[in-house]
Amino acid sequence: MRFGLQGFGLRRWSFEGPHAHQSANRSEIRSRIWSSSKCFQMVTIGKGPVVLLVHDWTDSSETMLPLAAELASQGYQAIRFDFPWPDQLTELEHASQMAEAVAAVAASAGPIAAVVAHGHGVPAVMLALSRNRFTHLAVLLGADAGHDLAPTLAEYLGDVHTLFIHSSSDAVASLHDALAWAEHWPNCVLARIDRIGHRQMLGSPAVHREVLRFVDQFGASSTLQ
Repeated sequence: MRFGLQGFGLRRWSFEGPHAHQSANRSEIRSRIWSSSKCFQMVTIGKGPVVLLVHDWTDSSETMLPLAAELASQGYQAIRFDFPWPDQLTELEHASQMAEAVAAVAASAGPIAAVVAHGHGVPAVMLALSRNRFTHLAVLLGADAGHDLAPTLAEYLGDVHTLFIHSSSDAVASLHDALAWAEHWPNCVLARIDRIGHRQMLGSPAVHREVLRFVDQFGASSTLQ
């Protein structure tokens, strides 16, 4: 699939912050972000440098909870949120509107030390970063984005330190795409962890270790003040 890099317009967003209510899990704080008439929830756990977690559009932010909890236990503040967009949108419309949401959350929660995206959340993050470099550190899990994008996006995002984590057992996203990204991206590292599926990687201790190792190495210098 092909996504253009033309500009996308941010709608007016508002952030409900200090009076956000705590969830049943007292370590999580839930707040709301508005886009026009749409409202969606942002969940924060932990204290420390902020790591933004972006879920696949076919899932919810609950899939990112195991990684969020692990990041929080290691001294990071993990922020996850749910996209409010309806299912009938095309892939390009999804990516563009997801990118708006990513940019808005980053603006509300920044500075952002790193962003971690999964599946179709990956092209959304790429689009958002191509317009506003809110971080210089990205971890991309099971990247569901065509390898034909690699040469073009590398020109825009080559200064972003990037870790691709992929598995040959992923039946959703092609390992061939990840290899193409690794070939074209100047500051890219590819970690291959096999025998885990597309969604299984989100709860994998091996994946969590790779994410933390990478964020620990580059995170402090990638936070934009």
